[in-house]
Amino acid sequence: MRARGSASLGERFFFRFELMLSVFEILITASVLLVVSFLLYVFPFKKINRFFGYRTSRSMKDIQSWSFAQKYWPKMLGLSMIFVVIATTVIILLNFERAHEAEVLSFILLLLSFILSIVLTEFRLKRHFS
Repeated sequence: MRARGSASLGERFFFRFELMLSVFEILITASVLLVVSFLLYVFPFKKINRFFGYRTSRSMKDIQSWSFAQKYWPKMLGLSMIFVVIATTVIILLNFERAHEAEVLSFILLLLSFILSIVLTEFRLKRHFS
């Protein structure tokens, strides 16, 4: 007879499988952002607009800062997403038994890397165009 509160082998497997799917979703998200950053780098938006591209008040100030931001941010985003893909793969391999921690750590890494790409771009814009 099982003790109250203990999960069967099947329940533990499906719980771990569900958590690992969440980690793989983060990995897929980072991979998609990597492809998007490549496309934005290769085909940057030429004219300042309010709908597409890297759009902040600093990047939309003039055409020179707009052009710079449209090339610089995809490069920073791509580099940070390469880091996320590699780090998440390592996290999956090292923390397979602790899938929940791997999920949380991977999500935090994805979020911080995305924010870092924006902060670095804004810093660079401020340094070159202010």
